[in-house]
Amino acid sequence: MDILKQLLNKIDCGFIGKKKIEDLGLVNPLGGTVYKIRDTTTASFAFCTMYERQLRAMAVIDDAGKLIANISVSDLRGINYDNINNITLPVLEFIKAQTGSQAAKPITCKAIDNLNDIIPKLTMGKVHRVWVVNSAEEPIGIISITDIINCILKSTEETPQSF
Repeated sequence: MDILKQLLNKIDCGFIGKKKIEDLGLVNPLGGTVYKIRDTTTASFAFCTMYERQLRAMAVIDDAGKLIANISVSDLRGINYDNINNITLPVLEFIKAQTGSQAAKPITCKAIDNLNDIIPKLTMGKVHRVWVVNSAEEPIGIISITDIINCILKSTEETPQSF
């Protein structure tokens, strides 16, 4: 997060900040699948899937396919001998048991949004990813801070900035 803030202070995002994220290739930069799990899936299954597929997070969807939460490897923080059984709970119950509150609604954007729209959402929300959703609020992509930093740095190669 601090790196993103520093880059924004040093670089005028100008033209690139106004481009749609779909035009920048950020909707799903690796061209891969957006991994989704139902809200009734156990946390242990979600973490096993993340491990097997080398994912950092997965979209949690309801029965209509709408994004309602996300589960990430950082949700494992605080697991210890006394609460290890929490991983057998459905993902939303797991998050509530670990944090003491309901799962936060994920930060989302549309493919037609631009970097100037989503960067403040990331920094104010203090999150590492924003989910790209369609008009039905179904997840169709994910953009991480790393994706944004790479995009900004790539643009500076084309138009060098002075630091």
